[in-house]
Amino acid sequence: MCDNYNYKYDELLIIVTEISEPIFQFLNPTTVSDFDGNIYKTIKIGNQIWMAENLRVTHDNNGERINHEFFGDDKTKVMYGAYYGHFALQSDISPQGWRIPSLGDFNELKSFLINNYSEEENAWKTIASNVLWEESVIKNSIGYKQKKNNITGFNLYPAGYSNSNGNWNNQFKYANLWSSTKRNNSAHCSEYYRLSLVSDKDFRTIAYDHAYFGYNIRCIKN
Repeated sequence: MCDNYNYKYDELLIIVTEISEPIFQFLNPTTVSDFDGNIYKTIKIGNQIWMAENLRVTHDNNGERINHEFFGDDKTKVMYGAYYGHFALQSDISPQGWRIPSLGDFNELKSFLINNYSEEENAWKTIASNVLWEESVIKNSIGYKQKKNNITGFNLYPAGYSNSNGNWNNQFKYANLWSSTKRNNSAHCSEYYRLSLVSDKDFRTIAYDHAYFGYNIRCIKN
């Protein structure tokens, strides 16, 4: 069972020396709030309306504490949101009228970006934040000429991830967003599809992983 894994989350310490203001204007300047009262900006991309920030709620919509989510300090938790595992994916944690995106939602987003903003190899630059990624010399990668990132306003930061032992990995290099779509069931834990961006890759797409990893969640409107 998934809950046989030993989750141990240590405090995440990240020093941010400078964060510049994004250069875009939100297409849909509305907000949505979660059960805890956190308020999120939203953004419209194609026919989809997304949160423009990662989820950071600590309770489900019944008021129950979500097991094994993790936050950084007050500065990083707003920037990166929370890191969630399988308990969150199996719970009702999205704001009313919103949901954790499916694999189909991510594929629709991918198709829209490719068809409207860029060639396939650098489409993800349009949703990656324009700061904090590890620099890269690989043309069209997210870490290459970062100021050209984020023309959609999706503003996805490189939050890294947590493994099942609570060790933190690859802040400033990776961004991962869970989907609600399971791939299959293993002996220990379900596998879910995820959207994965990497600073030094010129193309990154949909992957999947065991849900004992701590990844971020970005909700989409129903």
